[in-house]
Amino acid sequence: MSFSKWMQSTIEVEMISAEPLKIMNRINQAGIKVQDLETGNKFAVHFRIRRSDYGQLRKIVHPYGGKITIKGVSGIYWPLHSLLHRPILACGLLLLFALTLYIPTRVLFVKVIGNESVPERIIVDAAAECGIHFGAARRSLRSEKVKNALLEQLPQLQWLGVNTKGCVAEIYVHEKDTGEKPEKQLRISSIIASRDGVIKSLYVSRGTPQCAPGQVVKAGELLVSGYSDCGICIHGTEAEGEIYAETKHNFVAITPEVYQYRVENPSVSKKYSLIIGKKRINLYKGSGILDTTCGKMYEEYYITLPGGFQLPIGLETVSNTHPAVTESTRMPEDYTSGILREFSDKYLKRNMIAGEILRSDYGWEFRDGAVWLHGEYICREMIGRVRIEEIIE
Repeated sequence: MSFSKWMQSTIEVEMISAEPLKIMNRINQAGIKVQDLETGNKFAVHFRIRRSDYGQLRKIVHPYGGKITIKGVSGIYWPLHSLLHRPILACGLLLLFALTLYIPTRVLFVKVIGNESVPERIIVDAAAECGIHFGAARRSLRSEKVKNALLEQLPQLQWLGVNTKGCVAEIYVHEKDTGEKPEKQLRISSIIASRDGVIKSLYVSRGTPQCAPGQVVKAGELLVSGYSDCGICIHGTEAEGEIYAETKHNFVAITPEVYQYRVENPSVSKKYSLIIGKKRINLYKGSGILDTTCGKMYEEYYITLPGGFQLPIGLETVSNTHPAVTESTRMPEDYTSGILREFSDKYLKRNMIAGEILRSDYGWEFRDGAVWLHGEYICREMIGRVRIEEIIE
């Protein structure tokens, strides 16, 4: 179909009458333009007319007892006419068309390239104050006034440029040279014992060993020296090594004899807020000020597009947990002992650099409304600790 026919909006009809020739002559006299005329038989005629002539055609055919049937329509009028009967769809298409024209002229994301010491968040916040932010016009970003204002905000930058790719504003920065990096200073260190023990194994990769397996050492005693006597001179280095020893730990753990347990589960109420940029729209009534015994948990969910670009539009959820009803009871002895032993073992292992528990012995005591655990542990652990030495000239 040609563009002219599409704009004309025509109707294809079938006319059935006992005198089709008289009716066609009457149509011709009325000035109705007929297109694509076809005769099916001596009583039926197919043709196409303009939409505006359809009412006049019916007035001509009716006195002759003819019948008109619409077989098809074409042209731009008909889809627009059906669209007007669906207002929601029409508004959606109109909004989509407006966004198609508006969005390409705006900035939706800001990206920083070339920064090393200056955090990206600081550059993005400063750019927002200078006009480079979500929703800013793309034409205004190339202004030298905007670039100079951003350089004044960030004296750490020597140069910057702003380019746009689609809806992304790319800020290219070059930081000022702060001078040469200081050279790494020579450091001499030794390894000393962190606690008393009996040396079980000794592995030294740098430095001079000062102990041997089977030797008893005290806390603070030198295990590996950072100085080596080369005969002509003394060489200093950073001592490295692994020294394992058998150690002894005395441990005391205390827990209350009476504990509280929940009779009723806590109730949780949620409130939602819509975040658009730096503005927050509360989707609930009231001030949100609750009792001090209530717990609050904040969660924010932002819209992230493919490619990792995050829109400044999100939903904030505030979960308010109201306290549960509790009762007090005495802890069972087996349960209490298991908790304290587990806690003691984990605490001891966590405070070791490396190692394991070889043997353990426990004792219990109920005193002053609490349960006391007295534990004695024999461990195999790494006891080496680095100590910085003074440089000898």
